[in-house]
Amino acid sequence: MIICIKIVSLYRLSKIKQKAELLHRAIQLYNDGYKVVSISRELNIHVSTVRRWLRSAGVMAKTSRYD
Repeated sequence: MIICIKIVSLYRLSKIKQKAELLHRAIQLYNDGYKVVSISRELNIHVSTVRRWLRSAGVMAKTSRYD
């Protein structure tokens, strides 16, 4: 039973680490000028998920180039 708990815990930790790496990459791409749609395609993550991650990370939305 203890072995199963350790395996599940390691699995969850790897998922958390993977999400953190994807978030870091999404922020990098966004700061490099990529659009949210392009980031979602690059990372194979839904657009709304990328938007939510960026918002929760405190990344400021870019203003329109027409302003």
